[in-house]
Amino acid sequence: MNCVTYLPPTGAELRALLRRWELTGAAAADLVQCHPRTVRKWAGDERPMPFAALYTITGRHARISIRPDDWREMLDPTKD
Repeated sequence: MNCVTYLPPTGAELRALLRRWELTGAAAADLVQCHPRTVRKWAGDERPMPFAALYTITGRHARISIRPDDWREMLDPTKD
């Protein structure tokens, strides 16, 4: 069996991605249908971001399909 490991984005990585995509926390929350406070907690490293939320935001906004094991390579949150 092949086990896939998902390491959620750090708060800094998430903030960089939202800036790159010109998304506010409220807009990201709308995409994943959660409360904006939840996005703030992900961005503040208070709570890990579920893969489903990252997948939804990248798919709906950036039109990119990602996988749990290689999303960093595909999105490169350190690149502007």
